Amino acid sequence: MRHLIHFLPKLVWIAILSLTNSLSAQVFVDLSGTGANDGTSWAYAYTDLHEAIDNSDNATLWVAQGIYYPSSCNACSTANREQAFELKNNITLLGGFNGTESASRDRDIEANPTILSGDIGTRGDSTDNSYHVVVANNNQLTAQLDGFTSEHGNADAPGFDRGGGLYINGSFNNSSSPSIRKCTF
Repeated sequence: MRHLIHFLPKLVWIAILSLTNSLSAQVFVDLSGTGANDGTSWAYAYTDLHEAIDNSDNATLWVAQGIYYPSSCNACSTANREQAFELKNNITLLGGFNGTESASRDRDIEANPTILSGDIGTRGDSTDNSYHVVVANNNQLTAQLDGFTSEHGNADAPGFDRGGGLYINGSFNNSSSPSIRKCTF
């Protein structure tokens, strides 16, 4: 009995930490969302992935099939080409949804391709594409990207010459280790 009392506080803390980690908000993103665009349901899904990421903390974003761009411009300038989807700590991006699921296990990344594209300017002209499609700046494992295809990044300029599909930068704290699963680059 004495041993159980000794371990009880540790078990309580473990349970609290587990519960806290599982209480992340669920946010919906769908290009065909028609409601309030506040991310509270598929009907009210954000239609802009950037906006959903920017407005979310400690959240899991369910992203429906479609092609998402880090910027929209025509013709693009150098400043526009610096636009990218930036991963954030404590944010999980899950692709592969058709926009009707009620459980993440029901998503199908093969049947519902969710594409992050750097083809932001003239379609098919790589000279005006984003340098990087996805950027991970000094992230921890809590920054997660799962179930996406990243395409058409064009890292072709000085200072932007690496990581067209995904650029991982750990220069601030000498470390960046986001979690990347089930993705194609």
